[in-house]
Amino acid sequence: MKKTKLIGTLSLVMVSGGLMTTIPFISTSCGGADNTGGIIDVSHLEFSGDNTTVLGFLNSNYDTKWGSILQIPEKHEGVNVVAIQSFAFFGREITSIEMPNSITTIGEGAFSECEDVITANIPSALTSIGKSAFGNCKSWNTDLILPSGITIVPENAFIDCRSLTRVEFNGVLTNSSGNAIATKAFQNCDSITSYIFATNQTTSNFGIGDNAFANSAANGSIYGADNDSSGALGDILQDMIDSGLNSNWSAY
Repeated sequence: MKKTKLIGTLSLVMVSGGLMTTIPFISTSCGGADNTGGIIDVSHLEFSGDNTTVLGFLNSNYDTKWGSILQIPEKHEGVNVVAIQSFAFFGREITSIEMPNSITTIGEGAFSECEDVITANIPSALTSIGKSAFGNCKSWNTDLILPSGITIVPENAFIDCRSLTRVEFNGVLTNSSGNAIATKAFQNCDSITSYIFATNQTTSNFGIGDNAFANSAANGSIYGADNDSSGALGDILQDMIDSGLNSNWSAY
């Protein structure tokens, strides 16, 4: 007898009391539908037991057929999602990161080595970024806007983000126990031509780590700190140059 391979909709035939009934049965393949380039379904994400933290992809698996647009939900099972665990999406082939404003913490290396990311937003409620959180997101080409809750930019936070062109700090950067902009934070970000500091930024507890701006663009400008009578912006520019920024940059 010739065998027929059934694909898609199957039918189950049941006989009851002499009556034959056909019941539709939908078959799903092991690999699932191909959603390459689409939005990744939340069912592929793993959360902490209390549902407040995104841990990464379920069972640490990821298939590009699931999609490449990562949308972190604001709530999971009725609970606010407030954190992304360290190394949660390290090296994944995602192209877009969309985070809700409920996120307050992004862990160390959370999106590091995501070389295909083109767009990403920084949540307005964010207060903490881990080391190397976005390191080598080399295709990210939208503006980097850090909210007022960010007062420290940690080591290697945005190293090798070579396609960024503009950075805006909405908070006053300060660190009483170290550098406000840490070592290699923006190293090799050679397409950035504009850094905008908060208008009330001062040099108090404001330090910059070694090579924080090394291998910068040849020319560019920094702005802000315009209501500080001590001339903070000029001092900040000099600190940036001492930390690797090209000496052709200007302050306005």
